[in-house]
Amino acid sequence: MRFLFAALTIIAALASAGPRASAHSFNVALLIAVSEPSGAKREQVRDGFLLATKERDSHPDETSDGHLGGLDVHLYLADGADNSRAEIEALLKRHAIDIVVAIGRPELMESIQRLAENSHAILITPGLEPIPDPGRAGHNNRPPALRAFLAAFEKEYGHQASACAALGYNAARRIDAAIRPLGGILDKTALRRALGEPQPAFDC
Repeated sequence: MRFLFAALTIIAALASAGPRASAHSFNVALLIAVSEPSGAKREQVRDGFLLATKERDSHPDETSDGHLGGLDVHLYLADGADNSRAEIEALLKRHAIDIVVAIGRPELMESIQRLAENSHAILITPGLEPIPDPGRAGHNNRPPALRAFLAAFEKEYGHQASACAALGYNAARRIDAAIRPLGGILDKTALRRALGEPQPAFDC
């Protein structure tokens, strides 16, 4: 009877802990803090991120939002400017977020950093826009990787990519490059170090 009670206690504790990423998947929160009433910039960041998740390891009948680093990735979006601190913190805990990608106004980054740390998630920020607005860049000045990105984005979504789309795409590419050599996300120290390394090759 004592053994049964202990087993039930462990099961209840696991159930209350919320959904957790498995050894073959992980969860990303995309916090986009931009002042754009139409939401167009937020959509571009999201679409750029999702484009990168479809580049490798994809297969029919997927139940995830794509793949990064050879693992299933589940993406959760939040408006970093409009959502309250409590709402964002609840999202990070409810979905057991492993990595937080924060894009937007610098004055919000310190608050988001604290939220990520409280949720034991790793925060990455793209920093400066990696490329000039691709909609305005001249064809002769576009490196091959940028041209390939723009073509793939337009083919996938039917409209031109912006610099915001490139930020989302590059963030996902950084995650892919960090996780793939590690074979997973269990080694948080190694993952945090890898995500902190510059990746100049991802300037589209």
